[in-house]
Amino acid sequence: MGFDLDDFYAQEVKYSDNRLDPGTATNVKYAGISAYVLDSLCTKFSHWQYEEEVRALFDFNECTMENGLYFFGFSDVLVLREVIVGARCDVSLEELKQLLSNIHPDVKLRKSRLSWNSYSVVEDTQ
Repeated sequence: MGFDLDDFYAQEVKYSDNRLDPGTATNVKYAGISAYVLDSLCTKFSHWQYEEEVRALFDFNECTMENGLYFFGFSDVLVLREVIVGARCDVSLEELKQLLSNIHPDVKLRKSRLSWNSYSVVEDTQ
């Protein structure tokens, strides 16, 4: 899924070849969370750098809890813009279009497939 996210909640992921050292934590964006914990939540191995990931961090008090899980609802802060359907998903694009049309009519919907000649996932344009 692709989202538009208010910058206040956005935390860019850092990529590293090495494990974090608690003594060198630098992230101080959120009060009440130690820099090391925040760096741990927002650091991935450098192999994943191609993703250019941004993570959203929300206060539990701003979320809804269902069955022990916390959810932050779509709003002006978090806008759903795109859904990429996985290569092995059995739900058709038409079914998904019908489901999304009432609640998110402007969402771009795409299907993916495994590439014919590389170890990657690509858009299925057929």
